[in-house]
Amino acid sequence: MKPVSNRYTREELIIPLDNGLLYRGKDLSLQRIVFIYAVPHQGQPDAQAYIHQIGNSVQITNSAPYMHVFDVEMDQSHIYIIMKYIKGNPLQQVMLNHTFSFEEAAAFVTGMGQTLMEIAEDRPLNFSISPNNLWVSDELQISLINTWDQSHHKHRLSKELSGVLYCLVTQTDKLPADTEALRHGLQNSQLLEELSLLQKKAVVTAIIHAYEERISALSFIQNLKELFHAPNEQESIEDPDDYDLAPSQSQSHKVMVLGTLFTTLKHVLFGKLVWKRISLTLSLALLSAVVFIGVFAYLIETTGHKESNSKSTLASSTGNQQQTPPSVVNKPQPVEIKNTKEPVLPENGSNVVVPVLTGLTREDAEKQALAYGLRYTFYIETNPLAAGTVFKQEPMPHEEAAKGSRVTFWISKGSAAP
Repeated sequence: MKPVSNRYTREELIIPLDNGLLYRGKDLSLQRIVFIYAVPHQGQPDAQAYIHQIGNSVQITNSAPYMHVFDVEMDQSHIYIIMKYIKGNPLQQVMLNHTFSFEEAAAFVTGMGQTLMEIAEDRPLNFSISPNNLWVSDELQISLINTWDQSHHKHRLSKELSGVLYCLVTQTDKLPADTEALRHGLQNSQLLEELSLLQKKAVVTAIIHAYEERISALSFIQNLKELFHAPNEQESIEDPDDYDLAPSQSQSHKVMVLGTLFTTLKHVLFGKLVWKRISLTLSLALLSAVVFIGVFAYLIETTGHKESNSKSTLASSTGNQQQTPPSVVNKPQPVEIKNTKEPVLPENGSNVVVPVLTGLTREDAEKQALAYGLRYTFYIETNPLAAGTVFKQEPMPHEEAAKGSRVTFWISKGSAAP
């Protein structure tokens, strides 16, 4: 036991933390366990300035998920910050010692991200959010320890969250040096073997995009949520497997499931006799359709000849128009939804023209935004359009935007259930 003062003693070193050491200690006066964070100082003026920083932080950190500061002590060499004790471990140890399923790991990172985004509404996240500064309770709740020291890293929250998820699914506390090493580690993770091939691909893509800071923390969290939750209740009733797929993948999967169901009903429920009757009905319907089309074509051809004979005295330009087969007059031109053109750059080269994202699927909209040198954020809302379709975007199509700026789009989750 190392006394801090007449009131506090340090009992066990927990972890090195930023510029100091975090201990489990004891409050002798109240007979309670506390955290003691010991930070060295360079003399009285330096110590007073540091204590002032702590005071400013404490004014806005008196509630969860901040680690509550009880007291501050000082001696000739160290400042001791006395904080509330919570049973648990630093996130750095949790990543190595706690075994998660992938769904549990994704839920943990989602909850952590939501907590940090709520904090960011009150104050900037200019302190460290590295794993050794995040305390995880036995109930897997996150608390921040040091919120007064400026962080040395300027990573975006999406990068921090993707790094934590990588460490949880690979059970390591070391992040790879580059994206390819990150991809290799994810593809060899045993936890990802729990997922389907489509899910695994979606997870690897989301983690890499977040790690490269190409998507926001909110978009990363939404990607994780979509792996285990259907967009709306109607889709979950039609196909429960959609809970395991991203929206762009669930549509093609649904077609496969319906096709399998149709084949099963054909062979098992109806039987040969029923299918003979159905085949006969379909044959008659097909024959009727062929007869109707033939008669309709004959009528059009006959009408065309009559008009040609009655207007033979008109100008040659009019005659040429009459010679055009009726079947191609006013034929609507096909509309290509996907825009595959290269980004349009103005002369200054610093801006791009915002592409058309409305009408695309989420996956296509993401690819289109990235192809134009834009970052993106998306939201999923109730809308009459088919689920998974982009129905709104900002900035609007064809507006100029700075390369590297963010485009926001809204994805339909279908009409609300009545």
